Amino acid sequence: SAQRLAATLTPVAWADQGTLLAIDRPGDAPSSIVRVSVASGDAARLLTGPRDSDLSTVVADVQGRSVGYLLPDAAGVIQAWAMNQDGSNPTQLTSFGPSDGLEAVAIGLGG
Repeated sequence: SAQRLAATLTPVAWADQGTLLAIDRPGDAPSSIVRVSVASGDAARLLTGPRDSDLSTVVADVQGRSVGYLLPDAAGVIQAWAMNQDGSNPTQLTSFGPSDGLEAVAIGLGG
C-alpha cells in the first residue's frame, strides 16, 4: 500500500508510475532533490544543494525526463541548472558572474 510522505518532503512531480520527485528539507542538513518510492517510502538522493539553499525552485518537464533547479554558485550568484530525472548529467544553464549584477530567477523546461 502507499506510504505517507515524510514531513520533510515537498512533492515536485511524478518521475514515473510509483515514483515521486520531491525536495527533502530535513532542517539539520542541506536540502536535496530525491526520488521517493510511493510503495515503500524509500528516498534516493539525486542532488544536495549547498547549505544556504532550500532548493525552492525545482521544476520537472512534462515528459518526465528532466529536472530544472536554481542554486547559488561559489560566489553566491543564483544559476539555473538541469539534470536527468535519475540525477545524471547535471548541466549549468547560466553563467552569470558576480560583477554582472544578474542572477537566474526562474526556470522552465519545454518539451
